[in-house]
Order: sequence, then C-alpha cells, then structure tokens
Amino acid sequence: MMEETKKKSVISQVMTGVLALWFAAACSIQKLLDPVLGIEINEKIWLLGLELILLVLMLCNRPLMKLWKQVKWLWVISGLVCILLLGSIYRSMIVGGMPLRMTIFYCAPYIYMFLALPVALLLIHGDLKLNTMLWWMILCSAITYGVRIYISWNYGKTGIVAFHSIAVEGAAEGWIRNNTLRVNPSVFAGIIVPVAAYLCLEAKQWWKRLAYLAVLILSIYFTFRIQLGRSSMIYQVSVLVVLYFTRRKATWKEWLILAVVVVGLFMTPKFQHFLYTLSPEYVGEGGTTGVRINAIRYFGNEFLKQPLFGIGYLDGWAATAEGGGHITDIGILQTIYTVGIPGIIYMAVVLVRNIEISIRCMKKQPYTNLTMLVVGMAACFWMFNINMDSFGSFLAEVTPVYLAVMEYVGRKVQR
Repeated sequence: MMEETKKKSVISQVMTGVLALWFAAACSIQKLLDPVLGIEINEKIWLLGLELILLVLMLCNRPLMKLWKQVKWLWVISGLVCILLLGSIYRSMIVGGMPLRMTIFYCAPYIYMFLALPVALLLIHGDLKLNTMLWWMILCSAITYGVRIYISWNYGKTGIVAFHSIAVEGAAEGWIRNNTLRVNPSVFAGIIVPVAAYLCLEAKQWWKRLAYLAVLILSIYFTFRIQLGRSSMIYQVSVLVVLYFTRRKATWKEWLILAVVVVGLFMTPKFQHFLYTLSPEYVGEGGTTGVRINAIRYFGNEFLKQPLFGIGYLDGWAATAEGGGHITDIGILQTIYTVGIPGIIYMAVVLVRNIEISIRCMKKQPYTNLTMLVVGMAACFWMFNINMDSFGSFLAEVTPVYLAVMEYVGRKVQR
C-alpha cells in the first residue's frame, strides 16, 4: 500500500510538471528557440502532445479518477465537445474535402478543453495549489508580454520583425496601426487582469504584491500601446470596475462617483472620437467594425443554409467574406458558424454553469478574494468572447484553465 501511494504521488508530481510546461508552451516561450534552431514549430504540436501526456497520466492516477463525480459538469462539457468535433470533422473532411492534417489543426482549439479535467482534479485532490497554478500563468504571461513588447519596439527602431513565429500568432504580416507593429496578446489575456488582481490581494509580502501589480499594469499597457485593441481596452477597464465592486460592499457615494466619472468621460471629445472609431461609419485607420458586420452577415447566411454542423473549418481565402472581413474577427460567432448547433449547446452549457458558480460565490462568500476572482474571470472571459473567440481561436488555451478554476472554486464554496 505504501508503494502504491508513493507511486501515485509521483504521477501527480509528474502531471504538475507537465502542466507547467504546457503553460510555457501556451505562452509560446519555446518559440524563443526558433532563431537558434532555424525552424518554426507550430505551438499546437507542443500543446496537443503535452495535453495527451496529461490525459494518459490522469487515467493512470487512481486517486484522481476516484474524484471524477466531483467534476461531472466538465465530463458533460467534454461529451459535448466530442459531439462538436465529430460533426465538424464530418462537415470539413467528408463533405468539404479538407485534408486530415489541416482538419486536426483547426480542431486543436476545441481539443484543448479536455485539459480542464486533469487540471480540475489536481486542484480538487490537493496535488496542485490554486495560487501556484495562477502564479505559473502570471510568470509565463509576463515573459511573453515582455517578448511581444520587444518585438513591436524593435520593429519600430529597425524595421526587422524579431521572433517572427510569435509576432504572427493570430495576426497578419505587417499588422500596422498608428505606426506601431501590432502583436496579439498572451493567450491568457482574457483572464489575466482578475488573476493578477487576485494574487496581488492574496500575497503577504509587499514585493510580491508589487510584482503582481506590475504584471497587471503590463497587460493593460500592452493593450493600450501594442495591441491597440479598442474593445480589449473597454473590457479590461470594465473588469477593473467589476473587481472593485465584487471585493467590497460599495456605498452610494462610490456609485455616485463612478456615475460622475463615466458621464464626464463620455462627454470628452477624445472619448467620443474613440467611440466613433467603433462605429460602422468610421472608415479611417483601424476602422474594422464595418467589415466585421459584413463578415457576420456573409458567414451567417452560409450558416443558415446548413445549421446542424455549421459551415465547417475554413482555410485560406475561404475564411474571408466577400466584401471584407475574416471569420476569426467575429468572436464566438466563429464557433457557432463553424461547428453549428453542437457549438451553440456547448457554449450555452458553459455560460449557464459559469453564471451558477458566480451567483453561488456571491451568495455564500460575498466580498472575498475568491469571489472577486471568479466573478472577474467570468466577466472578462465572456466580454473578450464578443470579438475574440476563446473557444476556437488563438486564445483558446485560456478556456480549459478558466473552466478548471471555476469548477474548483465552485466545489470549494459548495462544501
């Protein structure tokens, strides 16, 4: 019995080590070796390989598998993903004639969801501490944000794109706005603000609080100066407000101050121009709303012709709508249009479960750090999904971690 217990403990330790590597790969840290190796390896190979190892180790870890009922909702969601994948493979390969390799490439963002199972079980069993895992996220995100800022700055000074494989993640070549080379953010951008804020409040030493605060500021700086994503700016500022009011019981004076600030901000000429740049009528630099609407309309019409399994995965010019607009620019509608009704059911179940856990936390543990984390993550995750699909795009790596944390906290509050 002692040997068996020790063996399983080792398996859990190996799993946590592999998971740490997965976080590094998700943030493309391994791509820093591309210039040295002289090759560019797609991160999906790393992520799918490490995920497969974690799933096999999970099945071999009996203490973890004994807790399978405690993550029953993740099993339900995983079953829905299996149906989604079968339908999309049928639509893309059998009907659309897409090659197997390409189909697997587009399936990968949905396959990542299965990682939520071993992560949640490790957290619930106590083999992995929540704050430790979130610290990995913060560390890897800080490194990748630093690299991405360097890429943009270096291009501005030399005209050379350093770490090309990182620079073009989910982006086109020469993606310029306001004379700045835009680079997409860390894959954890959808929840990085509430995670950094939570760890900052949880930290005991002042220097740790300062470090987490620095990462939070770094992510916001990246959004405003490098990514230049107007919607992301709104989401991150909005979630800061959500974090403040879920961490403490606000007085009427605080609500009044917030209202005055919002009204004052809306009346400024710069903010009104900022809002105008988001309107379909704006055709200046960065005016993308019009083409997004065109893409929604174009792919929506295609989807209505075959709603059961959607229009399938699209590659090359097929992913660009007639009149402009790419399918990756329409948020969670990308998943809905691509995989059809199974995708709608999948996301609806996730949304309902997220709302249930958030309400439970606010009722049973109001104004705590943990509730702030859960509500903040949920708000940020779903806001980002409005125009950056976290289920099927380059940000999909955040989804399994997000779901695992939600389930873990949901179980912890329930006890």
